[in-house]
Amino acid sequence: MNTMSKSVSECLYLYGIADGCQRLTFGKIGIEGSEVYTIPCKGFSAIVHNCPPEPYKSEDRRVMEKWIRAHESVLDVAMKKFGEVIPLRFDTIIKPEDHSTSRSMLQKWLSWEFEGLRRKMERIRKRREYGVQIFYAPHAVMEEIVRKNGELAKIKESIGSGSEGSAYMRRLKLESMVRKELEASIARYYKDFYGRIQGEVDGVRVERIVKVNEGMKMLMNLSLLANDEQARTVGSSLDKVEKEGFAVRFTGPWPPYSFV
Repeated sequence: MNTMSKSVSECLYLYGIADGCQRLTFGKIGIEGSEVYTIPCKGFSAIVHNCPPEPYKSEDRRVMEKWIRAHESVLDVAMKKFGEVIPLRFDTIIKPEDHSTSRSMLQKWLSWEFEGLRRKMERIRKRREYGVQIFYAPHAVMEEIVRKNGELAKIKESIGSGSEGSAYMRRLKLESMVRKELEASIARYYKDFYGRIQGEVDGVRVERIVKVNEGMKMLMNLSLLANDEQARTVGSSLDKVEKEGFAVRFTGPWPPYSFV
């Protein structure tokens, strides 16, 4: 699908695949006010607008954010209408190939991928994507480790006594022992929290850990596939995690990008 188009109407921007075969027009709700409509095929409806072959790219971050918000907004409208929609990534463009139009290329693809799309649709039915990020303050966790560990507490108390050299050595020993305990504690917390969450949802994807501010570190970053009831259960579980001294960010519901 990489042949260049001769006219704007020959390319299609694809937002997602809806569950149901309906020919609809949503109006000018797309990117840059584009007219959004559906192309039905084999029980599905592709949500599209006509577009040029060039990708939507801009050096202006605000413009990119505006386009992405418009993409998400179209999916929201489609989900309210159809119930279930397989979301496509921003800037998915279908182009004509050989003597076929972009519309016929799209319909061929829907026919070829019918079984796979059907399985994806069943997996996400009545489910949405949620994000879970859990953070901790290393300094606070280390203080708690020292407080609860009798041996470490004694070493800390002894630092102020004796010669400067011996105090320095005890401080190094304390720091080394606390770091090891911190790593072990964080591993236990991760296993515990992951186990609580995994058992309550239909899908978990582990995302990469990202850097936050200097005083905090991210313990875990997860994408979840869950229905409404499961999401409420996860929310209650995360409330308990917060009471244990961790910071929690629970976001969603979103279109289930990570699971299709």
